[in-house]
Amino acid sequence: MYEANSPTEAASLLRNSCARLVAVDGAHRSGKSHLAGELGALLEMEVVHLDDFVARNQGEYVQHIDFSSVSAALATSGAFIVEGICVLQILDRLGIRPDAFVYVKRVAHGYWLDEDHFDPQLPIEDHLAGVRESIRPVAEMLGESGELGLAEEVIRYHAEYRPHERATIVFLRNDS
Repeated sequence: MYEANSPTEAASLLRNSCARLVAVDGAHRSGKSHLAGELGALLEMEVVHLDDFVARNQGEYVQHIDFSSVSAALATSGAFIVEGICVLQILDRLGIRPDAFVYVKRVAHGYWLDEDHFDPQLPIEDHLAGVRESIRPVAEMLGESGELGLAEEVIRYHAEYRPHERATIVFLRNDS
């Protein structure tokens, strides 16, 4: 696993790997789309955004992906970058294995900001119970249910697929 601090550094590592299919993953709003766009320009590769293939506002992601359209989009290009949350799970369902995998980590002062959610030290059900309990007071104050929805799906994905550990390149997006 390599670490990169700039799109240029990540592109150089990818260029040296001769990857034809690059997957980019990370937390919500971690900068996946931006990084994928930069890498696409630097490497002259088409970028496929999984968000373009999902039915919106369903509270879930993978279940609402249009897999046949994603498959068709990926079949039209010789070299491409595919980005989105849960990208390994989606590619797995399509029977596709990326040549290289980039995971975007939001960091500040050397610490991964999403580590508590995506790399828990507890069994997943205990971890999710703790997350629900931590948001309960705010949810009650706002009159909301306190259900985790998409956040739960992404936490479960990280627990099962461990994308932050499987990455070829970890892109460190500095938020300090």
